[in-house]
Amino acid sequence: MTDFRVLLVDDEQTKAQMIGRALNDCVEDLYFNHVSNANVAREELLRDRYDLVLIDINLPDLVDGSPSPMGGFDLFDLLQFEASRLGELDYVFVTARDDIAGDSRRGAESRGVSLCAVSANADDWKLFLKSLCRRLKIRSLQRQSSKVDIAIITAMRSPELEAVLRLPFQWEGRRYPGDPTSYQFGSVEVGGRTIRLVAASAMNKGLAASAALTAKIAIRMEPRLVV
Repeated sequence: MTDFRVLLVDDEQTKAQMIGRALNDCVEDLYFNHVSNANVAREELLRDRYDLVLIDINLPDLVDGSPSPMGGFDLFDLLQFEASRLGELDYVFVTARDDIAGDSRRGAESRGVSLCAVSANADDWKLFLKSLCRRLKIRSLQRQSSKVDIAIITAMRSPELEAVLRLPFQWEGRRYPGDPTSYQFGSVEVGGRTIRLVAASAMNKGLAASAALTAKIAIRMEPRLVV
């Protein structure tokens, strides 16, 4: 099973240790990495894969730099410009400072990101992280199960897709929430290796409809070959 990878960006060692212990207690197959400033965090995210990024609000830009009240937000905003290089990531802001929690929550909500208020005297933040990690792990496993080697896209369901589905590839239909397309997943043994396939037809005729379907499949299923 693929490990669940969490990066914490936080210059406060005590808070970082609390978060690390909480995650280790509730997340199986955890890879936990802690860096202390925005510059190192950006380099780490460009170099390696992570499922969840926890960003302290009061964060320095550089090693030995002074923390900035907006440092965590500034890092998040910078990372949004590099989303195409970083891939799909989930973020949560963290803070242990009661005096900035209100302003921090408004800043986090304006970016569509949750804020987790860490405290040595409470456990609700631990339950939040546990629930979040469980949900993200399930989603990651579902995403992995959707990956295919070959995608077959037809212009119409009849007769093209129907002909493809007559191939003896153990086809099974699948739908995704919010997506009107019906996908057919199949597999075939070739040279001792299992080749996974997906087949689907565009909702309408024409290049635009086929291109849109191809883009959806490329993002969600990452085929090595598109037919």
